[in-house]
Amino acid sequence: MRKTLGLVLTTFALLLILGGLASAQVARTNYFHITTDSTFLVKPGAGVLTTVCLNAALATEVITIFDSLTATGTVIAAITVPTSPQPVCLPYNVNFQVGLTVLTATATGDITVGYQ
Repeated sequence: MRKTLGLVLTTFALLLILGGLASAQVARTNYFHITTDSTFLVKPGAGVLTTVCLNAALATEVITIFDSLTATGTVIAAITVPTSPQPVCLPYNVNFQVGLTVLTATATGDITVGYQ
């Protein structure tokens, strides 16, 4: 009887744990689409830069990403598109504290910035 009760309690505890994992919230990624050269405040405040996708990048395009509310301060990434670009998504998964700002210059491409 003790073994059966122990097995039932263990099974119940396992179901509770698995049920909790199954119902956990999944963080959704937001996106910001860029098709012109300018400065873009993508998200004020803290968050996560998840990806930068070069959908239709143009050679020599320069993309600078800041942890800031403006195009100054802490640089998260400085991307220079190569001469023969191919569509690609660059995973970053890095935190930012102040805000997420993207500065595009030199050529107008098609970029998608993923963030949380």
